[in-house]
Amino acid sequence: MKTGRTRMFSRTLIWCSIVAMLVGQTERRVGAADDDFPKSLDWQGYLAFAGSKCDLQFTIERVANADEPRAEFKTVADFSSADDFIKKMAPRLRWLSLTPDEKHKRVIHVIDKRFLAVKNYPLEKVVDVDFAGTPADLSQYLSRQVPNIGPKTSGDSRQMFDDRFTEVAIAAKAQSARRVLTDAVPLNYYRPILWRAETDIAEDSTMVQFYGSKMLRPDRLPWWSWLKDASESLGCSFTVETLYRAPDDPLSGAPYFGREEKFEDVDSLIRELTKRVPHVTAIKDSKRPDIVHIIDKELLKLRDYALDQKLTIDFRGSPLELATSLKEKGIKAGPKISEATLKATGGIDTETFLNVHAKDDQVRMILTDGFPKTKENHGVLWHARTWVKADGPHTSIEFRQRR
Repeated sequence: MKTGRTRMFSRTLIWCSIVAMLVGQTERRVGAADDDFPKSLDWQGYLAFAGSKCDLQFTIERVANADEPRAEFKTVADFSSADDFIKKMAPRLRWLSLTPDEKHKRVIHVIDKRFLAVKNYPLEKVVDVDFAGTPADLSQYLSRQVPNIGPKTSGDSRQMFDDRFTEVAIAAKAQSARRVLTDAVPLNYYRPILWRAETDIAEDSTMVQFYGSKMLRPDRLPWWSWLKDASESLGCSFTVETLYRAPDDPLSGAPYFGREEKFEDVDSLIRELTKRVPHVTAIKDSKRPDIVHIIDKELLKLRDYALDQKLTIDFRGSPLELATSLKEKGIKAGPKISEATLKATGGIDTETFLNVHAKDDQVRMILTDGFPKTKENHGVLWHARTWVKADGPHTSIEFRQRR
């Protein structure tokens, strides 16, 4: 039986896919004749169109729940640079400030001019960050220093999207929140609109959403998300361990798999996965042959890697409580959980009951062995993401809600 959280998670994925489809339809038409496009677009749609056509990217800062001038734009775009776009479009977007990014020459910040008179505007606040996670978690992280910044948690289904797939890392001191939000995303892989922030001036609150990788389409997923669907008919489960790589690393950017790709058995799936993602290895669980551990090979070489450490533990409780317990025992691995994650996806498993008895066993096995062998546990049991920081590797563990 599906829980309410599971249904919420499914709806979120569906609407994220719809957003990807709508933006993607505009992007895939790049290079087509102008009369193949819709006759006109609103200003945000036009930014996505112009960005795809002319290799530009934008951030958007809007006033929430406020009227804007009505404007439609014909689907014609011929801009040689950010400065050229600003010169030609500023007269037509007169209520918006168009500012070129000081570091990235093809990025333009599109800001409602009403914010220029707002004192203590959240995106102007200066912050220090040492963050690793997904863009969807970044605004929640910033709320520790700027309490009125956070992820979007309200609106109809079409408005509730965010990037929960891309892995990012950023360390910076004395930078504006706007600077951090922009520098965190891998520009080469991202959509023409990087992120959108909507600020309610009366409530003094800002909600941020990221548009995600231009590789994400309704018919394909990053390989670790695809495993969940691909394994449903095979009667098996996976655990996933990935390592963050900087955008300029040749191995950065996750390979994507078609949603409908199916395999006859687990071995054929593993062969195809390791062929297309050669930097991972597949290890069948020594106690449970129905479980396969998919691990980035570089993690096995890391000193003090959390999941290779050994521990004695006697535990009963939920997966979330288990990950928290490991962190309390000094293991540099903790649960990936935030209020934003719970509200937006319901994607953290707080309900499965684990019974774990381990003596001098690897953390990897401790995370896995407590799951009962049931149909509900087919798919991906957990995903551990690791970032190497100055003091060594840190791992974030996400247990997905069971079906």
